[in-house]
Amino acid sequence: MKTTLLSGMIFLIVFTQAYSQGFFNNLKKEIKKEEDINHARQHPNEFQRWVSIGFGSQIPPDAVVGGKDLDGKLLYVAHANYIGNWHPGKTRTDWNGANFEYGGKELTAQSYEVLAGNNGLDWSDVINGNLPSNAFVGGQENQNTLYVCRCEYDGSTQIGKTWQGNNSCNIGFGGKGFNIPVYQVLVQSGSGNTTSFNQPVYNNQPGNNNQPVNNNLPVTNNLPNNFSSNSSNQPNMNQGVSQNSSLKVYGNYDFVPGENILFEDNFQDGQEGEFPDKWDLEKGQAVLNKVNGELALFITQGNYAYVTPLVKNKAYLTDPFTVELDYYVQTEQRNGVRVFIECADNSQKGIYFGPAGDVSSDYFIRDFSSPFPDTNAKLFGQWHHAAFIFKNGQIKTYVDQYRVTIMPNTQIVPVSIKVGGIGDINNPMIFKNLKIAAGGSMNMIGRKFTDAKIVTHGIQFDVGRATIRPTSMGTLNMIKEVMIDNPELRFEIGGHTDADGDAASNLKLSQDRADAVRQALIDLGIDGSRLTTKGYGLTKPISDNNSPEGKSSNRRVEFVRI
Repeated sequence: MKTTLLSGMIFLIVFTQAYSQGFFNNLKKEIKKEEDINHARQHPNEFQRWVSIGFGSQIPPDAVVGGKDLDGKLLYVAHANYIGNWHPGKTRTDWNGANFEYGGKELTAQSYEVLAGNNGLDWSDVINGNLPSNAFVGGQENQNTLYVCRCEYDGSTQIGKTWQGNNSCNIGFGGKGFNIPVYQVLVQSGSGNTTSFNQPVYNNQPGNNNQPVNNNLPVTNNLPNNFSSNSSNQPNMNQGVSQNSSLKVYGNYDFVPGENILFEDNFQDGQEGEFPDKWDLEKGQAVLNKVNGELALFITQGNYAYVTPLVKNKAYLTDPFTVELDYYVQTEQRNGVRVFIECADNSQKGIYFGPAGDVSSDYFIRDFSSPFPDTNAKLFGQWHHAAFIFKNGQIKTYVDQYRVTIMPNTQIVPVSIKVGGIGDINNPMIFKNLKIAAGGSMNMIGRKFTDAKIVTHGIQFDVGRATIRPTSMGTLNMIKEVMIDNPELRFEIGGHTDADGDAASNLKLSQDRADAVRQALIDLGIDGSRLTTKGYGLTKPISDNNSPEGKSSNRRVEFVRI
């Protein structure tokens, strides 16, 4: 009995001390929070600091405004801790939490911090993912520093996160995650108040709930007013913000696609929520869905799931052949895409383009797997271009501007391909723009050129524009080397389109594209006097315009000897 009573007394004393300590710690936090708020009211815009906000707490009066929501309410710069990392995001005075993007979704945290004090803050445009050295740090994730960014989306100005080299601002909106390629980043512009930031002036009278008297939205003159995920004016996710800088990044790219298109589908003629017409579903589940306003095929269920392009001939692959596609990486988990090669001996080989840019080989005679050459690259939340060429039993694979693997002497005879892998509704495989072509890697370098012309499909442009896609560098480099090896050679660069659209628009577009190719070759060191240009529009088709493959064949650049 005495032992029990003594134990109870010890427990009560320890519990009381622990409770008292916790009580006083919480009290200290509340006092410190109130002191911070009072200090901010007395010394507005003195310095930047992260102010902790709990359930029911008020946003400090000098909280940094980063945008405006759909209903006109101001959005404040915030960040929240999730799985041990701080993620920049947004909050409002009428919210009980901060919203941020993670893993392709919009998440909410009820305990978060708000950035306060706008002295020396400004917003800076970001081009090609190159963040300025004075970008304001907002968090950390997987060894990558995260910065505060903002962008125009669906008629609002949203706040999100980005990192060095990322070509988009990752935002949460409507429960989903979006990656917007035109954005600004928060920077520290130095001492003194900045006039371009337009921080609202607050009326701190009781009962005003910290609402601003002046609702000036931060300057967004450099962002398009009509930018949204469903807008036809949205930039294509494959294009670089700056054409010249993007082409330089791909300066050593040597992939040249095949000349004869066997199959092509960009899914843009499909319908969201349906299965694409030009494909067969062998196993699992797949459906068309949108990523930033563009249709892509989501493989959502199956272990393994297989989708197969519908080609008339069962054995349609030649030697050589090329395959290209774009795949989207949502998270650092299972978000690559696998291309299966069906062989003449009924075996199946797999090439897996992973979420970190790595390439793995499945069921080959040996392991040809290799990591992405840029070990510091952050590939999540972006589209990536995957390609490979098969020639004389050898396979070369590419991801974005890098050649990742060489698989010599694979000892296979390919006959067809299919796409698939492990499908998951919460983490699907996502791809678009699949193109299969016969031929590839034209071996013209280092020999005397005697042909009348070179017909290329490897110089690709954004839809309806004369902007050259970076993955065209393999073909451009090939033309450059041919001209270096043959200094007397002069070319007319001919631009050709398919029959979509009116003739006049196509004629102008083809001329603009030919001019863009000429300029790209000049930038690579070719004398411009050796190059002339002419746009032919839709007037010289080399195939029908009744199929995607025919249209793709007609969209070409020809180098005609003069």
